[in-house]
Amino acid sequence: MISPTITNQFNNNIEICKTLKILQTIKEKDINTYNHSVNVAKLTYDYCVYYDLDNKGNIFLSALLHDTGKIFIDPVILNKPGKLTNMEFSKIQQHPILGYEFLKQHNMGEYISQAALLHHIYEDNKGGYPKFNIAKPDYIRLISICDSFEVMTCNNRLYQNSINTSKALEEIENNIGIQFNNRIADKFIYWIKDTQ
Repeated sequence: MISPTITNQFNNNIEICKTLKILQTIKEKDINTYNHSVNVAKLTYDYCVYYDLDNKGNIFLSALLHDTGKIFIDPVILNKPGKLTNMEFSKIQQHPILGYEFLKQHNMGEYISQAALLHHIYEDNKGGYPKFNIAKPDYIRLISICDSFEVMTCNNRLYQNSINTSKALEEIENNIGIQFNNRIADKFIYWIKDTQ
């Protein structure tokens, strides 16, 4: 009989291999999405280490694959300098559902797939996309904040100029209770200030 420890390790290794394969697909489709995904995953993992959270590995993998649905979006739209048309933005808004379906088809599990589906839904359920009235789990709330922070501070976005860390934190603070969960956002702001 194989011990549960060996079985769990084997299953973890399979999940890591599947993640790397999907990540390679993201990289081949759009290097900017790949770089963003890696940066968001690193931010998320570092936050988890700082606060000694459980389940760091699954949270990291969820952050790494949160934008998987963008592999189905035309890179011309993803990397368009300037404002998107309504039609282009509606295509971008499809990536959470496309990512969720893709990850489920590739047996990545509900935990990881949910991060792809829910990371753009606002805390107040009035903004973001897709339109669901749902309370996100804390790990997805964290990924949402890390995702936004990385977009705001990244200096290689064609469609938007980056802002400095303090302005990005101010933007997060201004959107507490609207886009971001107050408890997670407060802890994120404290962590960034403490580690910069």
